[in-house]
Amino acid sequence: MKRYLQKGIRQFHVKYLNRGLPQSVAIYLHSVETGNYEDFRLCVDSLRERGYVFVGPDEFIASSGARSKKKAFLSFDDNFRAWHTALPLFVRLQVTATFYINTWPLRDRARPTEIATYYDRIHHSGERVPLDSAELRAIHQAGHVIGAHTHNHERLTALPLAKAKESIAVCKQMLEDILGSNVEHFSYPFGMRRDFNVLLGRYCQYIGFKSVASAIPGLQHGARSPIRIHRTLWRLESSLTLNLQNLSVDGRVFERLTGLSPVG
Repeated sequence: MKRYLQKGIRQFHVKYLNRGLPQSVAIYLHSVETGNYEDFRLCVDSLRERGYVFVGPDEFIASSGARSKKKAFLSFDDNFRAWHTALPLFVRLQVTATFYINTWPLRDRARPTEIATYYDRIHHSGERVPLDSAELRAIHQAGHVIGAHTHNHERLTALPLAKAKESIAVCKQMLEDILGSNVEHFSYPFGMRRDFNVLLGRYCQYIGFKSVASAIPGLQHGARSPIRIHRTLWRLESSLTLNLQNLSVDGRVFERLTGLSPVG
C-alpha cells in the first residue's frame, strides 16, 4: 500500500507540478562502484549538456546578481573506499565533488565490527569498505571538497542535544586533523526536515560551518539560501528520465505540509 501511495504522489507531482529544470540544481549520491561508472558518466554528461557548470558549495550558495550561469552541485554522503578508487573517473569527466564524511568507520581507526555496524546502520549492500585517512587526504588533494556528516551517522534529532552536538564537532575536528585544513561544510544524516532543527543549525554556524546540506527532494525550485543546500538524490540504478523529473518537480508545498518526499 505504501509503495502505491508513493507512486501516486510522484505521478501527481510529475504531471501537475513539473516546473522544468531550475537554474541551480544540487544532487547527492552515495557509493559509486565500477558497475555504476557508465551511469555516473551519464549523470554528469546530461547536466553538462543542459548547460550546467559544476561548482563547489561556496560558489553554489554565493549570492550573485547574474542569472545566466546554470550551476550544479555534486555531492556524496557517508564513507566509501569506492570514492578513492573512482578518482581517475572524476579526472576523465573533469568534475569535482563534495564528499560529506562519517569519521567513525575510517578503516585505519575503526574495528571490523564497528565497520560492519556502520554499514548495517546506513543499509548499504554494496562494497562495505570505508576510506582510510590516507585515501581521504588523497581525495582532498585531488581538488575535491571534504565536508562533515557527523561521526557515526546517527539521527541527530533522536539524540540528546549535547550528544548530537558532540557527533558533529568530533567529526569536524577529526577531519581537520587528518586534512590539516578547515572543514566548512556539513550535511546531516537522513536529510529530511525532521532530522535536523534550529538549535543544531545555530550550532553548526557557531562552530564554523558555512553551509548545511539536506536531502529533501522537491525543493530545487526554492530560493537559494545563504547557508542551506537542499539536495535531491540521484539514483544511479534509475533512468535518466526519472532522475531529471525528480529535479524538475516542485514539491515544496507537499513536503512542508507532510514532511515526506514528493517523489518517493
